[in-house]
Amino acid sequence: MSEVVTNFSKYSDKDPSSFDKMSGSNNKIIAIVVIIVVVVVILYYIFSTYFSSGYYNSFMSMSGASGYQAVVLNDSNLNIYFGKIVGRTSRSIYLTNVFYLKANSTTGSKNSSSSPQYSLVHLTPTYSYGALDEMQINESNVLFVENLSSKSTVYSAILNYYKTHKN
Repeated sequence: MSEVVTNFSKYSDKDPSSFDKMSGSNNKIIAIVVIIVVVVVILYYIFSTYFSSGYYNSFMSMSGASGYQAVVLNDSNLNIYFGKIVGRTSRSIYLTNVFYLKANSTTGSKNSSSSPQYSLVHLTPTYSYGALDEMQINESNVLFVENLSSKSTVYSAILNYYKTHKN
């Protein structure tokens, strides 16, 4: 059997030992990129944790606040949910003790030209689909969040609901 010997050096202008030097510099670049990515991920985690808990905790503990918030959704009806924000992530707001406004029917009444009347409805498991008294709201659907004053009509209605429904 004959032995085939080839010389590939004629296809390259570089000295074969220069390839070893280049791979060393490539390893350094890769190491630097990995370190930068790790630092960015750590900083993102620190800032997202700080801002997600610190901002909302200070926001919810403002003086005169009732501990309840109004969460206004950015939808065609501008739905508003009232409750206690108990958690937040970068994607969701978690609300408990949930209430919402329901427009009362004014058809057939003498004052149909007046503004619609609303009643405050508690989100309870009595509905056919068995909703619990909690919600996870997608952060991208939230237009804004406001604290309810301890003197607000909605907060008074919530307190009245819990007085009459002690279960």
